[in-house]
Formats: sequence, C-alpha cells, structure tokens
Amino acid sequence: MATKHTRHCDFLSVPWMFGANYFLLFGLTAIDAIFDLGRSSIRARDVFISFHGVSALALAYVWLGYCMFLLGYYLPGGRVIANLIPKGFPFISRRSSFVSQRRFSICIMLLFSLTFPLMISHVQRFGVGGRIAGTEEFDPISSYNFAGDVSFIVYSLGVWQFMLSRRRGADKVPRGYTLFVWGCMFALETIFAIWIGSRTHVVRVLLVAVLAYHYGHRRIRGRVVLVGALVLIAFVVPLLALPRGGLKGGSPAPDSLQSVVAWGWDSIMKHYSSLESFTVTFERLDSAPQPDSLRMIILGGLVPRAIWPDKPFSTWGYEFSYWVTGYATDAYVATLPGELLLHFGYIGALIAMMVLGILWRTAFTALIRSENRPCRLGFIYIVLLSQALPQMEVGFVGPSSALLRTTVISLLVFFVVSTGRFTVTRTPANESHHSTRPVRGPLRKSDR
Repeated sequence: MATKHTRHCDFLSVPWMFGANYFLLFGLTAIDAIFDLGRSSIRARDVFISFHGVSALALAYVWLGYCMFLLGYYLPGGRVIANLIPKGFPFISRRSSFVSQRRFSICIMLLFSLTFPLMISHVQRFGVGGRIAGTEEFDPISSYNFAGDVSFIVYSLGVWQFMLSRRRGADKVPRGYTLFVWGCMFALETIFAIWIGSRTHVVRVLLVAVLAYHYGHRRIRGRVVLVGALVLIAFVVPLLALPRGGLKGGSPAPDSLQSVVAWGWDSIMKHYSSLESFTVTFERLDSAPQPDSLRMIILGGLVPRAIWPDKPFSTWGYEFSYWVTGYATDAYVATLPGELLLHFGYIGALIAMMVLGILWRTAFTALIRSENRPCRLGFIYIVLLSQALPQMEVGFVGPSSALLRTTVISLLVFFVVSTGRFTVTRTPANESHHSTRPVRGPLRKSDR
C-alpha cells in the first residue's frame, strides 16, 4: 500500500525536470528573440550565421521530441523492463554481504578522503580539463574525470545512506558519520564547485541532497520545490556568476534592481541559450558535419584513458562550432535533440527520444520505486539524473558515454562499500514502519 505522500505531484521526477531544462534551453531563447529583451552586445544568437529569428517549425519539432520522451516514459515498457531486472542486483549484494554496517561508513569516509584530495591535486596541476594550457601534457591516471567521478559518487552514496537511515525503523548512522557527510563531503564539494567557478557542479551537489531526501526519506511537496527553485534562481546563480564576469573583464556589476534583472537575463541567454544551434542544425541537416560515432559511447565510457592512452579525443564540438559560427571553439554545440537529428534523421530522432523516455522510466522503477522499496542502489539514479540535466545541452554521444561510465563506477563503488541487500519493508500507511533487517523468528502479535 502506497503512503499518502506518493499521490502528490512529483516535481522532482524526470518528466518535470527535463521539461524545465527544455524550457531553459529552448523556451527562454524564443521569448528573448521574439520580444528582443536582450541589452547586451554579446548575444548568443548574433554569432550564428544562419539564425535570423525564431523558426516556428524548429521550435515545434523540439517540443514534439519532448512529447515523444513523455510518451516513452509513461508507456508500460519501462516498468516491464525494470521488472525483468533482479531485485537488488543480487549478483553484487551477495558478493559484498561480508561488509558490516560500520565497515560501510568507514569505507565511504576512506574513499572520499582518498579521491577528493587527488582531484584537487590534479585540478591544481592541470586544470579542470586535464591539460596544461598551451601544452599537450596530460595525466591519464589521476585525471579529473576519474577522481572527480568517484568522489562525487561516494558523496552521493553517503548522502543516500544517511537519508535511508532517517526512515522510521531503519538503523541510525553514527553521529560522526553524519558530521562527515554534511560537514566534510557536502561542504567540500560545494567549496570546490565555487573555487572552479562551476555553477553546474553547485547545482549537482544541491540536487543530489534534495533528491536523496525526496526519494530516500520523505517526499517534498510541490510548493516547496517551486519556492526552492525560485530562491536558487534569485540568489545562488547570480552570486556565482558575478565573479566570473569580473574576471573576464566584462560589464561592471549591476547597481540597481533593473540592471540586476537585465544582467541576470543576459547571463542566462549567454550560457544556456540553445535554440540557435538547434535551428541551424534543423534547417541545414544535409550539410552538417558528421558527429562522433555511436561506438564512442562504449569506448569512451568503459575504456579509461589510463588503459588506453591513445584513445582519441573528440573534435566534434570544434567542428560543429566552426560550421555554424565560423569560429573554432566548442562553445556552441548541437544539443541533445540536434545531435539525435544528425544521427537518426527527423523521424529517427523522435523515436530515439521515446527510447530515452523508456530507459529513464526503467532506471527510476528499478532503483527508486520498485514495489515502493528504496534500496541502496537508488543513489545511482540520483547521480545519473543530476549529471544528465546539465549535459542535455551538450549533445548525445558524449553525455551518454559519461552516464555509462558513471553507472559502471557507481556499481564498483557500491561493490566495495555495500553491506549486502538492503530493502525497506512495506507496511500499511497508518503504521508507516520500515525495517532494514529481515524478520527472524515468529512474528509478535503487534506485527501480525
């Protein structure tokens, strides 16, 4: 029997969050271009040689693709596929059942204490991209991608474990572990994101905590989600973006409410406007450069550069940007629907969007809501969702490769630190009682 809170609208589900991201990438650009709201001389649409306004056909195609995504998500296919997956991934749980609850917490703290300093050291030496500016020097073993992925996954698993322990009847984690999760992992990940000037990473850190609370402990009501999103937009994003503008020698800091609003709008258009690049792709599909092959999803995601030092770097971003703007920079990309167009054509891209909806429903059902029993593997879902939202802007092959790599690393991390199969038993709503331990011996009268 489902509890009462499950009947509320889930604004943190994939359909709502992907829809909000679509509106950010494609809807706001249309509003800006139609009403000419921009006050900055550096507009994203000004550098696109084939963007002369909003194309109604291209805009309609974008949202048709989103509707196909919703169709795939709500069709029963995803739930059917999820039901075919062994519950709790027993091939991992049985192998790792020798690890105790105390060992689980210790492993999380040790892994984070090892990988986070390694990531900091590499960023100081090579930068976030893994290369020293102006050189070809690259360190494939201690790359930011691997160390950063592991530390963020460990952080997500730690937060998820903490939220599961807050459920009624679950084993509580030690106070020291709680302090480590929030006073160390959460704080350091946030500080690191501000240090490198990554608004995306800040949002990911916050989003993991919110999703873990929402799906691991107690559902957050829709009005709380909306208020939180407004607060994030009104305060966090501008405060993070202001230093970046100053470092680049941009326009002076806003000094009035009107200038703050205008500056904030222009900043969003500069960084997140994606309708221009998609429109160029949609209207000139036959002359577009070939994107990275689909086999790069597996090769790029599963084969680390430490094992394959000669693994080719993708030049697709530079080629596409040069094609649409005449500048050899990867600042402009085809976006997810645009790259699907290049791979599968107009009809095939719509089918691909529906398949993506099915896959996300499969992941959600298998890891979060399989018989309403949250398990420790649910952290993989919140990691993937927090990573997929900002990468929707980038394209298809690169983000899919990153998501595949994240899934594999997450399973390996879980194998190392897991205490075995972990499920929360279902009880009637009026006795909302959960247990992380299997029932042993005869039931008491109160339990019958």
